[in-house]
Amino acid sequence: MTILLPVISTVQTINYIPHYNTAVDSIIFTDEQENVEFSGTLVGETSLAYYNSVELTLDTTQLIEQRVYMVVFKDSSDNVLFTDKVFSTSQPINTFSVNNSGYINPPTTTNQYIIYE
Repeated sequence: MTILLPVISTVQTINYIPHYNTAVDSIIFTDEQENVEFSGTLVGETSLAYYNSVELTLDTTQLIEQRVYMVVFKDSSDNVLFTDKVFSTSQPINTFSVNNSGYINPPTTTNQYIIYE
Protein backbone atom coordinates (compact mmCIF):
# COMPACT_ATOMS: atom_id res chain seq x y z
CA MET A 1 0.00 0.00 0.00
CA THR A 2 1.26 3.43 -0.93
CA ILE A 3 0.58 6.59 1.08
CA LEU A 4 -0.06 9.87 -0.77
CA LEU A 5 -0.74 13.36 0.52
CA PRO A 6 -4.31 14.52 -0.21
CA VAL A 7 -4.11 18.30 -0.42
CA ILE A 8 -1.04 19.22 -2.44
CA SER A 9 -0.54 19.57 -6.17
CA THR A 10 3.21 18.99 -6.11
CA VAL A 11 4.92 15.97 -7.61
CA GLN A 12 4.37 12.71 -5.70
CA THR A 13 6.26 9.45 -6.21
CA ILE A 14 5.06 5.85 -6.38
CA ASN A 15 7.66 3.06 -6.47
CA TYR A 16 6.50 -0.19 -8.10
CA ILE A 17 7.58 -3.47 -9.68
CA PRO A 18 6.00 -3.69 -13.16
CA HIS A 19 4.39 -6.78 -14.69
CA TYR A 20 5.95 -5.85 -18.05
CA ASN A 21 9.03 -3.77 -18.75
CA THR A 22 7.32 -1.02 -20.77
CA ALA A 23 6.69 2.65 -20.11
CA VAL A 24 3.62 3.83 -18.18
CA ASP A 25 1.14 5.68 -20.39
CA SER A 26 -1.81 6.23 -18.03
CA ILE A 27 -2.43 6.27 -14.28
CA ILE A 28 -6.01 5.64 -13.17
CA PHE A 29 -7.26 6.06 -9.60
CA THR A 30 -10.59 4.62 -8.37
CA ASP A 31 -12.16 5.79 -5.12
CA GLU A 32 -13.18 2.58 -3.34
CA GLN A 33 -15.88 4.30 -1.31
CA GLU A 34 -17.69 6.12 -4.13
CA ASN A 35 -16.45 4.11 -7.16
CA VAL A 36 -15.35 7.27 -9.00
CA GLU A 37 -12.43 7.16 -11.44
CA PHE A 38 -9.94 9.94 -12.19
CA SER A 39 -6.50 10.02 -13.72
CA GLY A 40 -3.16 11.32 -12.58
CA THR A 41 -0.78 13.34 -14.74
CA LEU A 42 2.46 11.49 -15.42
CA VAL A 43 5.51 13.71 -14.83
CA GLY A 44 8.32 11.20 -15.24
CA GLU A 45 9.34 7.58 -14.89
CA THR A 46 12.64 6.14 -13.75
CA SER A 47 13.72 2.52 -14.19
CA LEU A 48 15.98 1.48 -11.32
CA ALA A 49 17.80 -1.79 -10.58
CA TYR A 50 14.91 -3.75 -9.04
CA TYR A 51 11.90 -1.45 -9.34
CA ASN A 52 10.54 1.53 -11.25
CA SER A 53 9.59 4.93 -9.91
CA VAL A 54 6.76 7.07 -11.29
CA GLU A 55 6.35 10.76 -10.53
CA LEU A 56 2.84 12.15 -10.90
CA THR A 57 0.67 15.10 -10.04
CA LEU A 58 -2.97 15.14 -9.02
CA ASP A 59 -5.53 17.88 -8.76
CA THR A 60 -5.82 19.09 -5.16
CA THR A 61 -9.53 18.18 -5.01
CA GLN A 62 -9.17 14.59 -6.21
CA LEU A 63 -7.72 12.84 -3.16
CA ILE A 64 -9.85 13.00 -0.03
CA GLU A 65 -8.33 12.67 3.45
CA GLN A 66 -8.50 9.17 5.04
CA ARG A 67 -9.70 7.38 1.88
CA VAL A 68 -8.44 4.29 0.08
CA TYR A 69 -8.01 4.31 -3.70
CA MET A 70 -7.14 1.62 -6.21
CA VAL A 71 -4.41 2.71 -8.64
CA VAL A 72 -3.74 1.07 -12.02
CA PHE A 73 -0.77 1.80 -14.29
CA LYS A 74 -1.32 0.98 -17.98
CA ASP A 75 0.89 1.13 -21.06
CA SER A 76 -0.02 2.53 -24.49
CA SER A 77 -1.60 -0.83 -25.51
CA ASP A 78 -3.90 -0.72 -22.45
CA ASN A 79 -2.01 -3.57 -20.73
CA VAL A 80 -2.00 -3.42 -16.94
CA LEU A 81 1.53 -2.87 -15.66
CA PHE A 82 0.80 -2.47 -11.95
CA THR A 83 -2.10 -2.34 -9.49
CA ASP A 84 -2.04 -1.30 -5.85
CA LYS A 85 -4.02 0.44 -3.15
CA VAL A 86 -3.29 4.02 -2.16
CA PHE A 87 -4.18 5.54 1.21
CA SER A 88 -4.56 9.29 1.39
CA THR A 89 -3.44 10.98 4.61
CA SER A 90 -1.76 14.20 5.66
CA GLN A 91 0.00 12.62 8.64
CA PRO A 92 3.80 12.63 8.33
CA ILE A 93 4.92 9.21 7.13
CA ASN A 94 7.59 8.84 9.84
CA THR A 95 4.93 9.21 12.57
CA PHE A 96 2.01 7.58 10.71
CA SER A 97 -0.11 5.20 12.75
CA VAL A 98 -3.42 3.63 11.87
CA ASN A 99 -4.80 3.80 15.40
CA ASN A 100 -2.90 6.80 16.85
CA SER A 101 -2.09 5.11 20.20
CA GLY A 102 -5.65 3.92 20.58
CA TYR A 103 -4.95 0.22 21.13
CA ILE A 104 -7.91 -1.62 22.62
CA ASN A 105 -7.36 -4.84 24.52
CA PRO A 106 -9.33 -7.78 23.17
CA PRO A 107 -12.20 -8.99 25.34
CA THR A 108 -11.22 -11.58 27.89
CA THR A 109 -12.92 -14.96 27.99
CA THR A 110 -12.74 -17.89 30.34
CA ASN A 111 -11.67 -20.14 27.46
CA GLN A 112 -14.02 -22.93 28.47
CA TYR A 113 -14.77 -25.42 25.75
CA ILE A 114 -17.33 -28.22 25.66
CA ILE A 115 -16.20 -31.31 23.81
CA TYR A 116 -18.86 -33.78 22.65
CA GLU A 117 -17.73 -37.34 22.11
